[in-house]
Amino acid sequence: MSSSENDSHTTGDDDTEQTARERLLEAIHALSQPTKISVLAEMADCSDQGARNILSDFEELGIVEKAGENPLKYDKNKAYFRFRRGYELAQAHSDEELRAGIVDRWNKHQAWKQEFETEHPSTISIEQVHEEQGEDAVRELQEWSTTYEALQDYIEALEQVRETKLILNFPATVGHREQVVQPNQFV
Repeated sequence: MSSSENDSHTTGDDDTEQTARERLLEAIHALSQPTKISVLAEMADCSDQGARNILSDFEELGIVEKAGENPLKYDKNKAYFRFRRGYELAQAHSDEELRAGIVDRWNKHQAWKQEFETEHPSTISIEQVHEEQGEDAVRELQEWSTTYEALQDYIEALEQVRETKLILNFPATVGHREQVVQPNQFV
C-alpha cells in the first residue's frame, strides 16, 4: 500500500480523519458517469498513482468498473452500491421511515432538477463542470447525484422489506412482483 493510500487528513466540519481510500469511496459514490483517474484523485485529494492502486482494489471487490481504456476511466458499480445501502437501510428502518425517506429525497431531487435545468445528474459532465465552474459547482452536482442515489437506496430498501419491485414513472421488467407507485403515495 502506498503512502498516499494511508495518508489521512481532517475534512469537513466534523473534524473526522479520512484515509485516501475513504475519500475515494465517497467520490465514487457521487459519480454519475465514468470519470478519469486524475479527476477522481483530485476529488479524493490523493495522488493519481494512489487512486489507481485503490481503484484496482475496488474493481476486484466489484465496487467500480472500468469504463474506458484511453484515457482509463472508472464508474461505480451502481448495483453494488444500491443493494448494499438498501440492505443497511432495510435493517435499520421501518416501512414508514423508509417511505418518509423516499418522499424527502424525491422532493430534493425535484429541486435539483429545477436548479440544473435537466432531468438527471448523469446528463451533466462532472469533468466539464470541474473545468468550467470549479469545485463549488462540482460539489453541488455531487450533492444532487448523492441525493438521487439515496432516493434509489431508499426505494431498494423498501423493495427488500416488502419483497416487491417499486417502479417510479418508468417501465421495467423484473422477475418478481411489481408495483407502480407515485412518490405522493408514500405520504
